[in-house]
Amino acid sequence: MKLSSSVFVVLIVGLFQLSACAGGAVSGEVVVTQTATLMQLTLTPAGLVSSDTPVVSTASPPIQQKLTLWLPPQFNPDAPTTGAKLLKDRLRSFEQQNSGVELTVRLKALHGPAGLLEMLTAAHAAAPAALPSLVALTRSDLETAALKGIVYPLETSLDADKEEDWFEYARQLGRIQGSAMGLPFAGDALLLLYRPSRAGSPPQDWLDLLQRDQPILFPVADPYSLLTLDLYLSAGGVLQDNQGKPMLQAEILEKVLRFYADGAERNLFPEWMVPLENDEQTWQSYREQNAHWLVTHSSYYLTNPPADTLAVPLPSLSSGNFTLAGGWLWAVADPDPKRRQFAEQLAYYLTDKAFLEEWSPYSGYLPVRASSLSGWNKQTLRMLADDVTRSAQVPPPDELVSVLGPILQEATIAIIRDHSNPAQTAQTAAAKLVTP
Repeated sequence: MKLSSSVFVVLIVGLFQLSACAGGAVSGEVVVTQTATLMQLTLTPAGLVSSDTPVVSTASPPIQQKLTLWLPPQFNPDAPTTGAKLLKDRLRSFEQQNSGVELTVRLKALHGPAGLLEMLTAAHAAAPAALPSLVALTRSDLETAALKGIVYPLETSLDADKEEDWFEYARQLGRIQGSAMGLPFAGDALLLLYRPSRAGSPPQDWLDLLQRDQPILFPVADPYSLLTLDLYLSAGGVLQDNQGKPMLQAEILEKVLRFYADGAERNLFPEWMVPLENDEQTWQSYREQNAHWLVTHSSYYLTNPPADTLAVPLPSLSSGNFTLAGGWLWAVADPDPKRRQFAEQLAYYLTDKAFLEEWSPYSGYLPVRASSLSGWNKQTLRMLADDVTRSAQVPPPDELVSVLGPILQEATIAIIRDHSNPAQTAQTAAAKLVTP
């Protein structure tokens, strides 16, 4: 770049005057910009030195797209854990690879008035501009958000993905009524935990457990009645009739309730467990040594495995293993089409095979890709994750569970607390779904 002689002289004189006014030698830099090439003028103690060497501007590119992510506390990228650091580095890498994109993370509670789903619903109705570009949702919340039209279908589904790396349960997690609505990144399945020092060897099946006469903790009063639902499905039970209406097969449900009745007689399911409603309560009771067997979600175990505890997949009431598995998924919620494109790119970037292989062992959750297992260095946990994820089944839709859950809950309590007859209780439960 060339400067006219008059401008150049004025500039030089001004700089010397500035130096003199400072009362001594001053060091600084003045840059005159015309295009991307700069001419550098530097003040030094010896005076002004002119350099004709072109200097390329290192200024950051202007921000063109600002994407906001909503995450629950357990995925806080600023947390002092290895998994959090890996996630934070991954987010930074996306910014670096996509010039002009800026990511902002907002943490939201899991539940309550300020919870993820509640805030999404409120913003969608009253302030669409406040919606996040990408949000982490549970399978249950994703269903609700999708049915309300709060999140957008993905342009590319996992079914269209040529990779065979996804576990089948993970593929199903992201599909809502046939549409790809989310990308899974963390799984969470029911497990059976036990203390070998007090409970003995791992069980072969539920009959084996009946013969041990030891309490098995589970949330008896769970409004979704997940364990009862799991056992019913594992025994071959059907939840919908030919018209798609909710139903329960009395003869299958009776098998489940008879197992509970036999267990109650042998102290597997004592009455003091009836008030327990959720995993938090049963986990606390287990840690207080009230029992040495526990049915709970894998995230409670994998986040911080107790030194005295091992875990196995949930046995089926028929044969093999059968466990219901939910999880966490990335969903696109941005109403702006341009930002939605970047948000979906980010979702795929955060579920990339190489990244999940590195992140999954530190996440506290089950893998959604088979390749992620190679990153699990502890053999016992790797074998557990492999067994569970290959036998995992996605829970029925929430709209179905919300109808069946309370009926199954009532039947379960009737057996364990009131010692009701399994056959009669099963018939009563099934009859509640029969339309007159």
